Amino acid sequence: MCSSDLEDAKVRRLAALALGEIRDPKAAAALMAALKDKDPEVRAAAALSLGDLGDPKSVAPLMAALKDSAPQVRAMAAQALGHMGNPKVEEALLAALQDGEVYVRLAVMRALGEMRAPKAGKALMAAAKDPNDAVRSTVAWALGRIKDPQAGGTLADLLRDKNPHVRGMAAQAMGQLKLFRTIRPLVASLRDPDPFVRYNAAVALGDIGYPQAVRPLMLLLKDQVSCIQEAAAQSLEKITGKSFGLDQVAWHKYWEQNKEAFLSSCAKGLCKY
Repeated sequence: MCSSDLEDAKVRRLAALALGEIRDPKAAAALMAALKDKDPEVRAAAALSLGDLGDPKSVAPLMAALKDSAPQVRAMAAQALGHMGNPKVEEALLAALQDGEVYVRLAVMRALGEMRAPKAGKALMAAAKDPNDAVRSTVAWALGRIKDPQAGGTLADLLRDKNPHVRGMAAQAMGQLKLFRTIRPLVASLRDPDPFVRYNAAVALGDIGYPQAVRPLMLLLKDQVSCIQEAAAQSLEKITGKSFGLDQVAWHKYWEQNKEAFLSSCAKGLCKY
């Protein structure tokens, strides 16, 4: 390709991106035509901009672009479809989970999570054993978004992953699912050596509102990382309805005086959990 061709392609790519930025509905036809441009970067830019416009007429061309020869186009098409959130694209995205390029699969997983695709749980759980750390991390994120009640076991496995970011995203997802069987792994993760994991586990336990997590969370008030201390205090407040901030003495005094009554009322279904 000569320099003039490269320059022309650059102009077309920038034009496609600009059309997406101005969000003029009239630009959809031009962008759909650009999905057939000979340059893959132009096609990718067109797909991205169509996602910004959200024109329903662009769904079919974008689904076709999931099979484009260029991986960057397939990735941008997946991102665009996820952003648009049309439930008709779910099956096409699920098929695209078999793409040979890792970053295309990541884009597909993010799209399925963004649109909270109800049928995606099984395929995402199967991907939880992928050797790529970013894939497993994105699987955890997406499972939290779609809130598949069958995902508890998979997330518990990911909470034991060798990669701390994967463990942290699994903890976050558990808080979104609010499943009873995820409680023990979450409590154990409050002792994780990585602060990202401890922080997300503390937040998740507060979101679930599990009363038995009060004492482990009080121990986290002594964590060396300040934001983890604050997350523990906020979760304690969510669970108990009391606010003692980072005052460890006040929390311990309250819990010793009220633990039995609090747990008893929770057992009767009278507290959040």
